[in-house]
Amino acid sequence: MVDCGVAEAVTPHARLVARKIAHGSRSVRLGPAMSVAQAHAGIRAGMELAEALPGNVLMCAGLGAGGFESGALVIARLAATDLRPLVQGGDASPADRVARLMVVLQTALERHRAATHPVEVLAALGGHEMSLMVGAMLVAASRRHLVVLDGMAACAAFHVATRLAPETRPYGLFCHSHGHPGLQRAQALLDGGPMLELGLNSQDGTGAVLAWPLIRSAAALLAEVAEPDEAPRTAGPLQAAMA
Repeated sequence: MVDCGVAEAVTPHARLVARKIAHGSRSVRLGPAMSVAQAHAGIRAGMELAEALPGNVLMCAGLGAGGFESGALVIARLAATDLRPLVQGGDASPADRVARLMVVLQTALERHRAATHPVEVLAALGGHEMSLMVGAMLVAASRRHLVVLDGMAACAAFHVATRLAPETRPYGLFCHSHGHPGLQRAQALLDGGPMLELGLNSQDGTGAVLAWPLIRSAAALLAEVAEPDEAPRTAGPLQAAMA
C-alpha cells in the first residue's frame, strides 16, 4: 500500500510505502485538484515504484472517498462522453441525491473545460492515487507485464495511461467485485469488460486479488495446453506477462 496523498499524517508501517505528493487534493469546484507539477511528480513516483517491484503482474486499486466520482470526471473529459452514465449507479439512489451530485460534478467539469492534455485533465480532475497508478502502469506495460485494474480510480488512471502511450492498452485486464453500470461503461470505452462480478460492493483491490487464480489458469491454458500438431503461437500480452 502506498500513501501518496492522504490528508492526515499516517503512522509508519512496514508494509506502507510513504510517497506523499501532497496532503490531500483540492476541491475541483474551486480549482484544479492538483497542480500539473504535482501530477508529473506522482507519475514519476509511480514509475520509480514500478521499477523496483518484483514479479510481472501489476494490480491497481485506489482507496479513498470521492475516488469514484473523480475517476468518472477524468474519463468523461478524456473520452468526450456524457458524465451521467458513468456516475449513476444501479443501487436505486434517490433521484434528488443523483441530481445534486450531477450539479456538483457538471460544474467541476465545466470549470476545467480548458484542460485537454491527459496530464492536464489528471491534474484538474483526478487524484494523487491516479497519478501514481499512471506511472506504474506505463512502466509495467513497457515491460510487457500484465496490468490488472480494479475500480473506477484505476480505470481512470488506465484511460490516462493509454492516451499517453496507446501501446499500453493490450496489457490491461479489468476486474471488479461489485456491479456498477458506470464502471462497466468506463471499461466499455476502452473495449473492455469485467472478468469477475461477485457482488461484493468493494473497490479496494478485492476483485484483483480474487481474479488471480483465473489469470493463472488462463495463462496456463494459453502457454501449456496445445494439440500435438498445433503450431507455436506468437505470445500475446497475457502469455508474455506470465512467462
